[in-house]
Amino acid sequence: MKKFFIKAACVLLVLAVCLSLSYTPHFASAYPPVVRVGLLAYQNAAEISFGAAPVQAGFGTNGSFIPSALLNISGAFSVAPANSYYLRVGGFFNDYESARRQAENYANSGGAFGKACAGLMDDNLFAVYIGGYASSAEAEAAKFSFAEGCEILNPAPFRSAIFSGANPVMLFDNETKNAQIKADGNITLGKRSYRGVMEFVCRKTGISAVNVIPIEEYLYSVVASEMPSGWNGEALKAQAVASRSYCASRLNSHEASGYNFCDGTHCQLYLGTSAETETAVRAVEATAGIMAYYNNEPINAVYFASSGGATADSEKVWYDKVPYLRAVPDYNETTAKQWQRKFSLSEITLMLSAKGYNAGQALNVTASELSAYGRVDKLDIKGTNETISLKGEEIRTFFSPSQGGSLESRMFSIGDNFISMIPENQKPASAATVSDLASLGNAAASTAEGTQSSSSGSNNGTQNTPAKVYLQGAYEGGEFTLEGLKIFSGGGLPSLSLSAEVSVQGAQIAAILSGAQKVPASGALADTSGLATSTGLTSSTGDVTLKNETDLANESPQLTTPRSGGSSGGSDTVIFTGRGNGHGVGMSQHGANAMAAAGYTYKEILAHYYTGVEVR
Repeated sequence: MKKFFIKAACVLLVLAVCLSLSYTPHFASAYPPVVRVGLLAYQNAAEISFGAAPVQAGFGTNGSFIPSALLNISGAFSVAPANSYYLRVGGFFNDYESARRQAENYANSGGAFGKACAGLMDDNLFAVYIGGYASSAEAEAAKFSFAEGCEILNPAPFRSAIFSGANPVMLFDNETKNAQIKADGNITLGKRSYRGVMEFVCRKTGISAVNVIPIEEYLYSVVASEMPSGWNGEALKAQAVASRSYCASRLNSHEASGYNFCDGTHCQLYLGTSAETETAVRAVEATAGIMAYYNNEPINAVYFASSGGATADSEKVWYDKVPYLRAVPDYNETTAKQWQRKFSLSEITLMLSAKGYNAGQALNVTASELSAYGRVDKLDIKGTNETISLKGEEIRTFFSPSQGGSLESRMFSIGDNFISMIPENQKPASAATVSDLASLGNAAASTAEGTQSSSSGSNNGTQNTPAKVYLQGAYEGGEFTLEGLKIFSGGGLPSLSLSAEVSVQGAQIAAILSGAQKVPASGALADTSGLATSTGLTSSTGDVTLKNETDLANESPQLTTPRSGGSSGGSDTVIFTGRGNGHGVGMSQHGANAMAAAGYTYKEILAHYYTGVEVR
């Protein structure tokens, strides 16, 4: 650990000298001071044009830039592979100017020596290069016309050069170090400008640009590119900490390509200095070095645009169950995107075929599993041959071949109306007693009978139904007890878990919860008359399955009542009506801004979306 901090201190010292950092934040133990960002528009190119004269040129190692030459270039210039035959003539030089003057003497003699330039072989080690020649025969001919001894260099994929027009200005010839340039101001590539150092990685496939930049300066652009700068300052701070934590946890995202992150949405959107704003810079500087940790490790702080009411558990979207990426309600989010998509069964049939499924003709679509907050966890497409079940992100991406692309989110209902399962302005209790729930029942009874809109299994309209309550109890001695009961509802009551579905009027809830301490049951009840007699509840489906703690131990909450559309509703059109935008895991950006507007600090926002983390 001591060696680590000594090394980190040395890196920071070099950065302060070579990159002229405007400030030095307090770095945490896993904090990367410098990141390498691959610019996707400049990968494997034939050449890359840039502007910012004069520039310093040199090599870089472990995030540090060692300037070896100051290039005063007028007009446009570019960097490109120098994968040709070259002559390396004369001796070696310890400075660029000496090598440049010698190369100029050769160039002035014309003929075979017309394209001579200084070449950087290592830090502050130069030679004169003449070329490049298209063939070894041309190089041999030039060598014979040369009075002094020289060496023929075969083509090398790592060799690159800076050109002014068609004339080489400086060649880079080192197999293990990449060419780098730095300007007094910013470096411009195309329509964007960048801070820090620009590195050019040369391979057989072409030349690529990598922006080597202190992470705090990188975040200036990321925060402004990922979140509107006019949003609340605490939301911008939350974004800065989330983006910084994301960086620290995913440094090897593009290791095979030679950089840490790309500048696209696969990582975090990075648009250079043109995207920077005063408010985003303030948010980054106000949180400099601060990250979110779980078990003392920086978290993979994923985020997305809008939840539509609640976030999702990580394993419901991707594969791994991550303890700090748990589903939470978004009570403050009021600016969620509202959307609707319509598909004919013929379109869905074509998409099934395009995805390689042999389901036959699509007959109907059913949301067969929902999360406790109403996100679709499983979407079934019934075909004439088989039923295809989609889970996780495939629920959205299955529709990517359509004109509108993937579905905006998994927070949707099937039909013309969106049915929310999120209690409005009421946070669910983490542990509720029977008396607590009875009070909630009385509160619900005083409203308009706790009704909600519900899909009737078709796309044609909606109907008002009683509030739906989902009961989960403990199994004791052949009976299910309501002690420590958890309750879930789509009609204004807290939603905490799901097991058995029953339909009740709001006025009945208080009597049920306060009067019935035990529910006689044994396993799965095909006949629900015992349940109805003991509790006054009526089953909405005809069958209610009560599960003991063992059965429930490894189950995620899910709603068993399907929402369906298609031919079963007498129509060949399936309508998805939804809220939100994005994968749904981690921090909702619209939700974060709403929380900030409600008075929450950035640390409170992060603690809400990332369960059990420490922000420091």
